[in-house]
Amino acid sequence: MQIQNSLSAVENWREFHKSTDGKRLFPGLESLRWFIRENRDSLIQAGALLKIRGQWHLVRPEFDDAVIRTLREKALTYLPH
Repeated sequence: MQIQNSLSAVENWREFHKSTDGKRLFPGLESLRWFIRENRDSLIQAGALLKIRGQWHLVRPEFDDAVIRTLREKALTYLPH
């Protein structure tokens, strides 16, 4: 895991939702909130989620990578064994 050292990579999760990428993948704010809640531990371990002054913030591109990895892993569960 490579950690971003640029503060410009840190973004409030609500602001991310307003972005094109945020709206395309998470049409509702609640869907993004749910995703973060359900995957919080793995997002933190990936260096993709930080808590600053009691608010969750995303670190990009680590968040993007973690979302893709999580969705890929969940998709693999649908393959026949």
